[in-house]
Amino acid sequence: MNFREATKKDKASFEKFVNSKKEATCMQMWQWADFRNKLGKKFYKRLIVEENNDIQLTATVALNSFRFLGNVLYIPQGPVWSDSEALKYFSDKLCDYVKRRNYFAIVCDPRVQENSGRFEELIKVGFKFTDKAVQPKCTIFIDLTKDKDQLISDFSRTTRYNIRYAKRKGVKIKHFTSPQDVDRIDEFYKLLIATRKRKYFHVQTKEYFQELWKEFSREGRANLFEAWVESDHVGTIITLNSEVWASSLFSASCSKHSKLKPMYLTRWESILDAKSKGCNIYDFFGATDSNDKNHPFYYTTRHKLGFEKSFKKFAGTFEIVLDPVKYRAWKLLEKNLIFKFYEDTFLKIFRNANK
Repeated sequence: MNFREATKKDKASFEKFVNSKKEATCMQMWQWADFRNKLGKKFYKRLIVEENNDIQLTATVALNSFRFLGNVLYIPQGPVWSDSEALKYFSDKLCDYVKRRNYFAIVCDPRVQENSGRFEELIKVGFKFTDKAVQPKCTIFIDLTKDKDQLISDFSRTTRYNIRYAKRKGVKIKHFTSPQDVDRIDEFYKLLIATRKRKYFHVQTKEYFQELWKEFSREGRANLFEAWVESDHVGTIITLNSEVWASSLFSASCSKHSKLKPMYLTRWESILDAKSKGCNIYDFFGATDSNDKNHPFYYTTRHKLGFEKSFKKFAGTFEIVLDPVKYRAWKLLEKNLIFKFYEDTFLKIFRNANK
């Protein structure tokens, strides 16, 4: 086997491997590193393990630097691997790779469930499990292998009614896919800020969404769906997709015409589009299994559960500690938002802002 950084020559084989894996997400796709590097906030690289020129593992990694301490390597929702042998080789070589570059810890959060075979593989190769989460642990999957009639019949009665009601009341859906449609991000961002004002949540910069759109739409991996009531733009959903899944990454809406249920029809159109592309899974990319009505995702999750009643819950983060002293110091800094674990920071900020 061979461990190395991927180059532009590896793009086709890298994408073929990642885009065929149901456990991979947009954060492990080739486009993610290019998009994030253009923002200049973090330095992303792509690592691969190959055998006989055949890729067995990929990892898009973020290199986080902390003054006076050193560096932490983070693998968002990765790595993606084919078998335990490749994972073991990767773990060993990655430790050597980061030690030479003054890294004191490796953090990853692949989409694995507790007590699963892949969970155990990570533990066996040296990762220590923590129940923290950088990304939301829960999501909701829709099985797109069902036919259209079966899909909608499995929705809740209220969801089916709202889809038909929105259509009957004249809600129109516009679909955008081209890099030249980047101006639609401006309209989406206006809605996003309006949504944020109604109830606090973290919002990335407009540049973040613009660069994401340009990078993923360039290769047909991005879709933007707008809901319109006459001349009023009232909602947007943005999805990204691989060969096997589509993810509903972002959405925003305004309160105007909300009684016409425009987002139900918008969601349905995005689901149908994913199915038409041959995707097997529609991933809502974030939900909560909390029954706390003050949870920031509680009401959006109720909306999502109308389309599919069951959750998919992932384990959390896994770590390899290379320098225990620096690691303990970093843990103290992490509590002050230096490294943003979702459960420990975002939810705390949200609750403080909405007291």
